[in-house]
Amino acid sequence: MTDERTPSDLFQERLKAARELRKWSQGELAGKASMPPSSIAHFEAGSRKPSFDTLRRLANALEVTTDY
Repeated sequence: MTDERTPSDLFQERLKAARELRKWSQGELAGKASMPPSSIAHFEAGSRKPSFDTLRRLANALEVTTDY
């Protein structure tokens, strides 16, 4: 059986895991990344994909690299 996960699936999983590891709410992460909380909810649900600038802001807020 092959791994059917896409890069988008990995992004959703890793974003939520990194946020939960820090015990932050979606709103707290949004504040640290200077974006609306609804954006974090959309990214974690997979209904929206981040721009590179947004990805960079999320990575900086979470203190991870953009390729994570």
